[in-house]
Amino acid sequence: MAAVPRNPHAETCPDYSAPDHRFTRLGIITLDEEEVADVQDDEQAAEFLAKRWRTEHEARCDMYDEFIARQEEEEQAAETRRQELREAEEAEARAAADIVRKEREKKRTPFNKIDMTRSMGKVGVRPPPFAMEQIDKHEYVAMAYFLPDTIAKHGVFRRDNAHVHHYELGNPSAGGPSVRLTSGASASPIPGIRSDVQLTFEELRDAYPVMLDVMKEVGHYGEVYNMMALFYAKLTTHSILRSDVKYGKETLVDFQASARFKWYEENKAGNPFNLAIIDDDAVKESNDNIRQKYSNESMARYVESVTMHYPDS
Repeated sequence: MAAVPRNPHAETCPDYSAPDHRFTRLGIITLDEEEVADVQDDEQAAEFLAKRWRTEHEARCDMYDEFIARQEEEEQAAETRRQELREAEEAEARAAADIVRKEREKKRTPFNKIDMTRSMGKVGVRPPPFAMEQIDKHEYVAMAYFLPDTIAKHGVFRRDNAHVHHYELGNPSAGGPSVRLTSGASASPIPGIRSDVQLTFEELRDAYPVMLDVMKEVGHYGEVYNMMALFYAKLTTHSILRSDVKYGKETLVDFQASARFKWYEENKAGNPFNLAIIDDDAVKESNDNIRQKYSNESMARYVESVTMHYPDS
């Protein structure tokens, strides 16, 4: 953007009849040019100088006004483009979220059979309380909490009663302790839970729809939910999966781990960014990291093999 010139509208014409301008007036009087041929004395010289200043000042004001008008038009056009981009991204996010929801409904299988004749409200197995509480607080939580095997082992039954969510440990018919989502009760991290980079691409693909379900269930995510849904829709259909790039799936798992963690950290700091805009440079960096990792592991196995066969070397 060009630098904004000084506003000439605030300028005032100098007093050319003042003593400070004596030599300027004298120069006009003695100037041998047709433009000042009629200027014979100090008063006429002062009037000439003032008239010339007003003419130039008017030209500067016109140029300034044109500059500001162009700048406002450019800014308005840029804002229109930004608004159109936001609307397109939001529409894309809604469409992606709808696709995720429909796919999730197709794949959804109950973990337990529920007797719907029992007067106990809506019951279903949910992820561990720690994961749900982290989501409720807009905090980062490992994706492994949303894997089917984790939920089967550590999940809780949900009962909806009078629009209040309760989570009961174990079989709800056994009268286990009731846990509110926001209470923090029984919401401790699971020891040894795998980090995101330890998951396979297939596990990530199974886990993220469950996380989105919990985000939607919590109910106060709004645009963040749409952003996350679009992020994973793009991630799981990324072009690297259809290319000849080695370790494509591992790359996306690594990228997801760092990108999602960074978003939560930046969001806490008050600097959220649009996670749904995939940074290709960051994807390439993740691919480089994965290649280096496998190269190091291969070298370590080679050294171990040589050491075993030649222990004295």
